[in-house]
Amino acid sequence: KELTKVHARSNVVLRKSTTLEELQIFLSDVQYIISNDTGVRHLAMALGTPGLGIFSITIPYRNINVYDLKQKCLFERDGQWPSPQRVIQTFREHWRSLGIY
Repeated sequence: KELTKVHARSNVVLRKSTTLEELQIFLSDVQYIISNDTGVRHLAMALGTPGLGIFSITIPYRNINVYDLKQKCLFERDGQWPSPQRVIQTFREHWRSLGIY
């Protein structure tokens, strides 16, 4: 079953709302997810999908699994959102460490 794409640009796809079952199928097939602290990210982690979690005022320490190297958390100590440049840099480093890129 094909999910409806809202907008696609090279390797980035924004999606319409889907059922939990459709989301599970989609997340099982993606190579990597970048997300803030949401249920989507938690479902991706449960499915073993590698990813980068972006945090601001939410305390990331309870979300960091030091035993799962496929997951990475990014945050600033002052509670601000990480800059886009830092997100891209961390994403690239994490992909390389996993052998994806």
